[in-house]
Amino acid sequence: MNKIKDALFGLCVGDALGVPVEFYSREELEKDPIIDMIGYKVWNQPPGTWSDDSSMAFCLAESLYRAGFDPQDIASRFSRWYGDGYWTPYGECFDTGSTTRAAIKKLKEHVEPTQAGGTREQNNGNGSLMRILPIAFYIKDMEIEERFDIIHQVSSITHAHPRSLISCGIYIEMAINLLRGLSRRKAYKKTVKTINEYYKKDPYKKELVHFKRILEEDISCIKRENIASSGYVVYTLEASLWCCLIHGSYRETVLEAVNLGGDTDTTGAVAGGLAGIIYGYENIPKKWIEKIPRKDDINDLAEKLKKNLEDRKTWPKTIDEAVDKILEELRPDEIETIKKVEEAKDMVYFHHGFGTTIRNSFGLWAGNKELLLECRKIQKEQDKDEFPVKDSGFIIHPDNASTIIMQALWENCEK
Repeated sequence: MNKIKDALFGLCVGDALGVPVEFYSREELEKDPIIDMIGYKVWNQPPGTWSDDSSMAFCLAESLYRAGFDPQDIASRFSRWYGDGYWTPYGECFDTGSTTRAAIKKLKEHVEPTQAGGTREQNNGNGSLMRILPIAFYIKDMEIEERFDIIHQVSSITHAHPRSLISCGIYIEMAINLLRGLSRRKAYKKTVKTINEYYKKDPYKKELVHFKRILEEDISCIKRENIASSGYVVYTLEASLWCCLIHGSYRETVLEAVNLGGDTDTTGAVAGGLAGIIYGYENIPKKWIEKIPRKDDINDLAEKLKKNLEDRKTWPKTIDEAVDKILEELRPDEIETIKKVEEAKDMVYFHHGFGTTIRNSFGLWAGNKELLLECRKIQKEQDKDEFPVKDSGFIIHPDNASTIIMQALWENCEK
């Protein structure tokens, strides 16, 4: 069982169902509703084509398994998507929101990733909500402060207004509670309790009024005609939760989301991601999945992220542990090579010989926080100065971490 696969395909299929009828009104879709996977119409794309929602979610998922939580790496992949068609169905980017475009422009001008997102009230589109689901798998076992800090940083790459941050916080908490095995109703109830408690502080407290129907009322009791489905982040969140709570299958959930009209692909994606977690890949109609381009790539992405997150549980947390683990895997001839290095500080050859082994085996390039922080402390002590390479979230520059580990490895072999 792979819940990441469930979520990614759930999101992608919901997105693809909505792409052909994006911007259609509810009245138009009531006359001619979406009941199957179709194509063309608005964007003139083949059936199964997914949009920016899925592309950016896939970029985030890929970044998490390749680099851990690194806003710079996430931002780089978003820029590649927008500029080069990276992680698109057919190599071409389409349907990008204005706030996301503005943020990517800033990223290309070397603005810090978490400073690039729009902060004005009019920047509260659904462009970060639609792509944030993969972070749930990375943070689900973290303490609450760390969870929300990471959620906010990921959102802020494109959307940094507190309302967008809260929307992402609600959505990811709901996803995490579902991943913990709670029923839809219990997951919603627990999410509401956590959110009301966490966001009662500034600058979020004054924003909670915009979430009254979710946090003070029961969103599932709202009548359909009072559920909006535009690109406004709160409306997308409300509509997605409403669809998930009132329906009992993946198919019903995403068709309802799309047939609400408006921002059909994003409502379908956001609702579909949760529905994928709830009902599983096996309960997504197979004929819909068959029309999704790059199915193998999406499946491979889900498997790689799953394995990476499982491997993290066994990663070393100290330099001594790292050295012990590396020595267990090195061949005798590799150990002899290490012993022949004349100066511990002359690491050029050593880097080329063993850097990849260390990175790939123990995630020094992928957010092994405890070990990286220990490396940082040693690096500062050696330099007697500020750490020379910029800190990115919890992650220091991996080359310096690798140097510290390799130096300790060399010293161990010398003994």
